[in-house]
Amino acid sequence: MKRTLIFAECRQIQPKKRSLLHQLYNPGESPHILAIRPHQYVHTAWQGDVPVAAIASDYSDYATDQMIRLTHEAYRDRYVFRGLLDRLIREIRRNSIHDTTLLLHVKQDHDQDKRRMFEVLGFDPYHETVTYTLPLIPFQKYTYENWSLHVDYFATHSSWLAYRNQYAHMLTDVLPLTASRLLEHERRQEVFHSLKLKGKIVGIMRSRIGSGRLDVYELHVSGSDELIQEAVSFIQQEFYFRFRSLEQIRVTLTSLQPELRYALIRQGGSPTQAGTYTMIKEVAPSAPSFPLN
Repeated sequence: MKRTLIFAECRQIQPKKRSLLHQLYNPGESPHILAIRPHQYVHTAWQGDVPVAAIASDYSDYATDQMIRLTHEAYRDRYVFRGLLDRLIREIRRNSIHDTTLLLHVKQDHDQDKRRMFEVLGFDPYHETVTYTLPLIPFQKYTYENWSLHVDYFATHSSWLAYRNQYAHMLTDVLPLTASRLLEHERRQEVFHSLKLKGKIVGIMRSRIGSGRLDVYELHVSGSDELIQEAVSFIQQEFYFRFRSLEQIRVTLTSLQPELRYALIRQGGSPTQAGTYTMIKEVAPSAPSFPLN
């Protein structure tokens, strides 16, 4: 006889049983299941003591943007997972008074099974994210005298943040960054750069160096094709001299940045792994029910 499915948010589960959720994930990829932040939730499905499906939700942007991030999806049974996600969507409908946007990132797989599953549930692909390796080369051009790369700290981040949020919809994270989320990135030891041409900001970067490599999570440059091409080559030589031990960096771009992707490839960039789809679903609140007279 089949065991009854039990759906529960992680806080409703005893800590000892919660630890079994790690079975659904590769090492180091599970969400926080013990010290869960107030604006985060982990929704789970169980058969007895066996975890069958899980997905995490993050409401940190909900107050200002009615945006909920979904992360850490994992399952043994895709139909149970669909049921879990459907329950979550119904709960959001019941508890919302405004339209809510659900945002998630889905890694490509060989048969796109997971992407199709989310499409069936009403999620639409928004853009594709691909990470490239870019060699660091000591180019020398007299026009580099017009370029500069500045580190922006949290206390002086306003210009960086304003530029970044102007192009947020094209970037990996999609959402405008709030000051609080920017502080979270800084606590993770991420670095923010402004790329300037003759003193004017024409680009931004968000990156992190560690374990002998530099990862650029967000990069955007606005301008003509020639300007973007020169910006990429300037970044290559600038990081070559700043990080002598590195031969290349990893740069993540989206399908909404075709000019920058083309410039990166022309400068020797090459894709390193399967991309990620960002998918979005708009959820309307449930219609209020009124008692019959």
